[in-house]
Amino acid sequence: MAAAFSRSSCAKRAFVSSLLILLGFVVVGKGWAWVPEDQAVSSGVVDANAPVEVSGVVVDASGAMVPGAAVRFSPVNGTPTEVTADSAGAFHVLLKIGHYQISAVQTGYEQQERPLELASSSPTRLTLTLKIKGNVESITVVADVGYTATSAITATRVPMSLLDTPQSVYAVTSQLIEDRGAESLKDALTGIPGVQAVSLGEGRRDQVLIRGFSASTDTYIDGVKDDAPYFRDLSNTDRIEVVEGPAAVLYGRGSSGGLINRVTKQPQMEGLQGQIGFLGGSYGDKRFESDVEDGWLSNKLGVRVTGAAEKLGSQRDFFYLDRYAWAPTVRWQPNDRTQVYAQWEQLRDEREPDRGLAAISGPQGVVPIGTNYGYVTGTPTTAPHNFSHTSATDETLDIKHEFVDGWHVHNVFRQAGDVVVWSETYLNQDLSSGIFGTDVRSKPGVVTLFSSAQVSASDSPENPILTRGQTNATQSQQNVFDQAEAYRSGKFLGIEHLLLVGAEYGRQTQDRLQFTGTAPSVTLYNPDTSLAPTLSTTPSTNSRGFFQTAAVYTQDLMQLAPKWKLLAGVRFDNFKQNVDNRLPGATSPSRVDNDFSPRVGLLFQPVSSSTVYFSYSRTFDPSGEGLSLSTSSADLPPQVTTNYEVGAKVSLLGDKLTSAVAIYDLDRTNILQVSPTNPNQLIQVGEQRTLGATWSVQGSITPHWMVYGGYSWNDAVLLNSPTTFNGVSYNGKRPNDVPVNSGSLWTTYSFKGGFGAGGGLVFNTDSFAADDNLVQLPGYTRLDAMFFYRKRHVDVTAHLDNLTNTRYYDTGHSDLEIFPGAPISGSVNLKYRF
Repeated sequence: MAAAFSRSSCAKRAFVSSLLILLGFVVVGKGWAWVPEDQAVSSGVVDANAPVEVSGVVVDASGAMVPGAAVRFSPVNGTPTEVTADSAGAFHVLLKIGHYQISAVQTGYEQQERPLELASSSPTRLTLTLKIKGNVESITVVADVGYTATSAITATRVPMSLLDTPQSVYAVTSQLIEDRGAESLKDALTGIPGVQAVSLGEGRRDQVLIRGFSASTDTYIDGVKDDAPYFRDLSNTDRIEVVEGPAAVLYGRGSSGGLINRVTKQPQMEGLQGQIGFLGGSYGDKRFESDVEDGWLSNKLGVRVTGAAEKLGSQRDFFYLDRYAWAPTVRWQPNDRTQVYAQWEQLRDEREPDRGLAAISGPQGVVPIGTNYGYVTGTPTTAPHNFSHTSATDETLDIKHEFVDGWHVHNVFRQAGDVVVWSETYLNQDLSSGIFGTDVRSKPGVVTLFSSAQVSASDSPENPILTRGQTNATQSQQNVFDQAEAYRSGKFLGIEHLLLVGAEYGRQTQDRLQFTGTAPSVTLYNPDTSLAPTLSTTPSTNSRGFFQTAAVYTQDLMQLAPKWKLLAGVRFDNFKQNVDNRLPGATSPSRVDNDFSPRVGLLFQPVSSSTVYFSYSRTFDPSGEGLSLSTSSADLPPQVTTNYEVGAKVSLLGDKLTSAVAIYDLDRTNILQVSPTNPNQLIQVGEQRTLGATWSVQGSITPHWMVYGGYSWNDAVLLNSPTTFNGVSYNGKRPNDVPVNSGSLWTTYSFKGGFGAGGGLVFNTDSFAADDNLVQLPGYTRLDAMFFYRKRHVDVTAHLDNLTNTRYYDTGHSDLEIFPGAPISGSVNLKYRF
């Protein structure tokens, strides 16, 4: 099969993309000076009686103007001065030099207070942000400073405070992404309580588990579904949020264990600014990254362009990655009530699809972590070397407007396309019978062996022979989604309400063409990676699927009493599926699902800085929800997930540090799972129940000391399972890649002169490579460190990962696909800001 694009063409495109990004540096050659908004520039002589012009705007957390707010300026000694914001949220007042306490009040919003010091007669401009009373779930969490994330803005939902959310929400801020040296979604999500960001997904896509459930199709961009199978780049990512537990009332089908939302970078309308960086590291890692923006028309029009080009290897033999990504974004703000965003993202990714190691340790000891069983060396003859080529693009038009009567409306339209072409030779050894070797649990850092390859008469006992399979395929997916929402706060029957109504329409198509060939066997310890496979000319899969979503939803937050709030909502989904199976004599399945997804949350807030809550939610997953409907799954009932959760949240040190704890009972029935023997087929594995608890802490202890960490306990079990694999029933087994205990801690400290250091640990107890629980992955603790020097324009950051050079196994996708963690490695990142 011809490759979608060559490595050389990918490099050329990366160079051209990088050149285009660099042109942003010379678009406008103008200087600027930055002055903190609330500090006037002094002329040197201060007249205490001179009037000071103070003006500004009152906005909500999304940046929308709040008209009619009462703004009071109370001096330390004297009579307060009060003004009312006009229809555009603007205010203007003349004050004397001195110290003031500002308060802003408006119906439907929480009263906000802040100090103000006027040290000179120079004009001062303020932006006062009000929090909407109540709680409507949003997954867009704003990082105020460093690692701190206390408030929320609209991604495609209503702004809220994290304290007002009866659900576990975690934010990975841009500063945290940078400090941890995260280059992938897996890196960024590592250490979040309840999340297992695993490495594999047939070596071609991100794979994430939340509370023991797969979230592969529960990924979003700015609140819109992004379920295509590919590895996401972070160059256009401002922050990442994880909502744990079903998010059904806002997102409908799916979202059983939770969801992941990637919030993209937007123009800040603050003039010409940006950064350019280069990273070099172990295994030939080289990454260029750029982020440039500017504004025109009195900052009514802003443009931001991000991009990256990357090449790297790995601890795995013959692995390579060559990719680039870039994303231009335009923001137009014709007036204070309207915002329009247009964005285009493009990603090209070429790599060797790595499936890892087999769960076998023979008489010679542990298999080296670099061992590759694919077709990756020699001169390609009957087939190409293992490769995976991905092309992903998406285009977005996002419009927000606030009417004078208080209604906020939001519409977002996104279309996206993803094409993956791959050819792969991999292990498919039968593990159902025969034991080779012994239980090696007593050896630290070794995959525990409960089963291994059956040894045939032709095998060498010292170097057993393993069989392989071959697949070459093309899969393309097109998504079109449109979401429309409106919300407003007000009083009805003596109760404050925050009402949200919305609708969503989506249309998806997916084409699959796959050929299943054969490949020569190889030995365990020294596989001959030059043995070419034989490609098949008869397709094993040839189909086109059509999938349509139509949904409406509503949600209301009610202030029942001064310290009590009730959140209630429901969503109705109509989901249609139709697969045209083009194989000779094959049946083309179809189905239609209609279901409601309710949620109720009760919050008690004894003081303004703490919350105790209880919530119940339910969601459904139709058969084939992951765009994998087949004849075998078309008649299976939908998966149903219910979640009961109690928790508490507290904000400390003046909202600079937050902590949360949650206890939950998450139950999912009629579970469907990708077959271990056929990735295009779903099988029913019964019921999964997860009893769990999480604890987290995030923010700043002092202005120089930041911390991020948490702990998770997950007791997950498969129940009432009719499935047997490798001769073992799934009933009573623990789901794969779900350790009972896991956690992390990361902290940084900034010293004088721009120097600083940080470090942390990640730990997991034992887990299993597959649901059959035949192969146990030992627990591990990994230590990481970083050192940095930061001045106004220059950043130099060095990372060291796995300081103790611990041998560990990061994840298992099956008993034949176990990914080893990297030994001690490092990188240096140079960045120039302007």
